[in-house]
Amino acid sequence: MDFLRSEEELSRVLSLQRVMTSAGALAGPLVARTFDKLHFKTLCLGVVCVNVLNLLIGAVLWEDAAKAEGRDRKKPIQVEQDEDNDAAEKSISEQLKAMFANQAACGLLLVSFVYALGFAIGDGPEMVFFKDRFGFGKEHACVFYLLTNMSTLVCSAWVPALLTNFGALPLCIAGTVGGSVASLLLVFGPTALWVPYAFGITMVGLFGTMIGMGFMHLVREYCPEDLMGTMFGIQSSLNGAAGALAPPFGGWLYHLNIFLPFLCTSASCALTGLLYETAMPKSKKETVTKTEIVEAVVHRKPTKMTRNSTFGRPIYHDKSFIIQVCTNELSIGLNPESMYFYQRMRERLKEENVRGGMKPVATVSGSLAESIEQEDERKRKAVSIRRMGTDQGLGSGS
Repeated sequence: MDFLRSEEELSRVLSLQRVMTSAGALAGPLVARTFDKLHFKTLCLGVVCVNVLNLLIGAVLWEDAAKAEGRDRKKPIQVEQDEDNDAAEKSISEQLKAMFANQAACGLLLVSFVYALGFAIGDGPEMVFFKDRFGFGKEHACVFYLLTNMSTLVCSAWVPALLTNFGALPLCIAGTVGGSVASLLLVFGPTALWVPYAFGITMVGLFGTMIGMGFMHLVREYCPEDLMGTMFGIQSSLNGAAGALAPPFGGWLYHLNIFLPFLCTSASCALTGLLYETAMPKSKKETVTKTEIVEAVVHRKPTKMTRNSTFGRPIYHDKSFIIQVCTNELSIGLNPESMYFYQRMRERLKEENVRGGMKPVATVSGSLAESIEQEDERKRKAVSIRRMGTDQGLGSGS
């Protein structure tokens, strides 16, 4: 988990892990079948070779997470040295004390132990119960384990989608409630042969995958990194104790009544869901009220110059006219009307032989604009008269 940086990566890794575990559980019996004609010692040597191979693969691939190079600039050097000394000098008793002081870590250990204990109570006399109530034989047991592993293989592929959409805690609660209902199916359901198969597919394949993946996400979310090793060690010890003590207790309950072990399993699953709801700390969601939303106010200074143009953007006194026209072009696009009057004004100034000494004109006067329009109208009439004369000459010639 030290190499994972997001919850999505953790979901993919856990899904791949369960897929490979289920695939190994399916392939293991097929490989063991090849040792039927050989001696039992040969089978034991094969198991030893598989374990040695796992050790070699782990020695090659396992590595510690690389620590970040350099120190954190936000922390003083003395603070970092104190933290390193505390981490080095922290004893086992101090680690246990720090872990049991963490409410989330204690809650996770409690729900893990209760679920493992309840599941193992029913798992001990399970095959005997299937034989007595449903008439299970060797072939039926093989089909049962085959369906269980296949359901785990299939569910591990799409349970991460549920985890992403609904969250880890609701998924764990739903898994425990579903496991409780599946255990009650064995007690109050029909004596048909499909009931144990449905129990194995749902209890182990679906709900077991939901609880397993959700639990690991909760550990990553609530448990500090420096306490994960201690927590996983205590969890393994508690689950091992539950796995050792619960099956004999389940067998004793089975002698009293064949339904008692599975009623205890159902009750423990329901209790686990209740503990998930009550023992785990709730993350507080930040709510933003309407009063907290303050719109930004932009203060603008009033303009000191008066506007003397109606063409596009404002044109002010004592400014170069062409610069203002280019500014209009860059800001809102070129104003054709203002550009036309500017060009006509320059032509009239050239015709009247007006030279230097005149300041840049900022606006176009009304009389000048009227004279420009009258001159343009005379030119258009002259052009139209010439075109009419040309057309009449062509008509008479034809």
